Amino acid sequence: MKKRIALFAAAMLCACCLGLVACGGSSGSSSTAASSSSASASASATSSASSSAAAQGSQVKALWSTIDSKGGVHMTYEETNESMGSEATVDAQAKGSSYYSKETMTVKGYTDTKITVMVDGVAMNLDVDAKTGRVATTTTSQVAKDPMLMDDVYKALWTCAQQSPSSTEKGEMDGVAYTVETYKQQYTADDMFYFDDEGNLAYYVQGSMKSGNTEIGETVYKIAAIDDAVDESLFDVSGYAIAGR
Repeated sequence: MKKRIALFAAAMLCACCLGLVACGGSSGSSSTAASSSSASASASATSSASSSAAAQGSQVKALWSTIDSKGGVHMTYEETNESMGSEATVDAQAKGSSYYSKETMTVKGYTDTKITVMVDGVAMNLDVDAKTGRVATTTTSQVAKDPMLMDDVYKALWTCAQQSPSSTEKGEMDGVAYTVETYKQQYTADDMFYFDDEGNLAYYVQGSMKSGNTEIGETVYKIAAIDDAVDESLFDVSGYAIAGR
């Protein structure tokens, strides 16, 4: 099972680097605090307080305007997809052309940790204990210029900040009221952003979608932090033996 998790994660990494994963492309992961939310996240956004995006403005755009990946961006969150039986905690950060992420994923009781570093378009999976690594993919795409696009939440914000929300309404998550901006996508799952009264992003939800004949339920991301507290030492792979580099 650990091997299966690792292969799944590596496949998603390559797809993202090559620009194949669309807005909010989810790799599947979160903690118990978010898992109770995923089954009812879509239904929780009620239409009783619906208002136009033009009147209220986009909170996604407002949040995006404060993020500067060139200067440094850091995100931590928990991710849950009940239909896949997966939970994960994610720590992702980037500055300039360098990126680091640590994802600890549990799938049906089996846990695996994946650490990925990208430097100048070269993405590497690392074994911190053994001080070894392997090149996962190399890209010259937009991801090489802004490697934080490898992160699900960041990529969803980046894409949806270029759109107008389909609706802005009141909704609930775990009994707490939020303002929910929904972005309907033509070819991928819809994206929903839950903002608290102070304008902080509390949850990002990627709606359910079909992959072939398989129905993939919605993925709930419980946001812990979006800030500029970047640890640049995490980008340094000079002490690693990297295969394929």
